[in-house]
Amino acid sequence: MSLADIRDQVWKLYATLPKELKDAFFSEETGNTIDTTCRLYDISDQLEVVVEEVGKVLLGITPLSDFSGIMQKRIEAEPTTVNAVSRDLIRLIFMPVKASLDSLFDVAPANAKVSAVKPEVIVKPQKKAPGSDRYREPME
Repeated sequence: MSLADIRDQVWKLYATLPKELKDAFFSEETGNTIDTTCRLYDISDQLEVVVEEVGKVLLGITPLSDFSGIMQKRIEAEPTTVNAVSRDLIRLIFMPVKASLDSLFDVAPANAKVSAVKPEVIVKPQKKAPGSDRYREPME
């Protein structure tokens, strides 16, 4: 697939995004957050990879739930460092637009109550047969 084809597909995806995700995708704040986070954890040499993966999540190509695992595979750093980078980016970039991200994948919000329909069961009380109950102590 050529670079022009990929670019066209990205623009088509971008056109279908909610406004909140479009704004986040080209936001200066998003770029600054990525840059600051990469510098903080000393992975500035991996900046392009981080930008690419953040972009894939914002475009709806990668589900947010897969972001940390993909970062572990793609970033060449200690696992604890990659976890910290992923955690910070999720908190600072993705959480403010989580509702829009969830709408891309039709995920129920975390605070929504999901209730299952329970079939109605009618239980009739059983009548005890007259006589002794072997589990009861005798009364004197």
